[in-house]
Amino acid sequence: MSGTPRLRLFVTADSPGSLAARRNLETIMEAIGIGMGEVEIVDVLKNPAAALEADVIVTPALEIVRNDRRLLIAGRLDDMDAVRARLE
Repeated sequence: MSGTPRLRLFVTADSPGSLAARRNLETIMEAIGIGMGEVEIVDVLKNPAAALEADVIVTPALEIVRNDRRLLIAGRLDDMDAVRARLE
């Protein structure tokens, strides 16, 4: 995928899975030279409408939109190599 991705990480407050996803994504972003400031964090407890609009039914979930194509990765983002491959 070419082009700069738009990233949104859907989380549930400070749940263990959401915290792990944030940490893992931060590690990935640092490795590829993109700051976490480029990631929109959406707490579905505070903004359930955003999750419904994006068809997100589980958290954590990372939404990657690039060139009008959308990819949704659910889970803690433990497979950092796989996530990184989709961001580069």
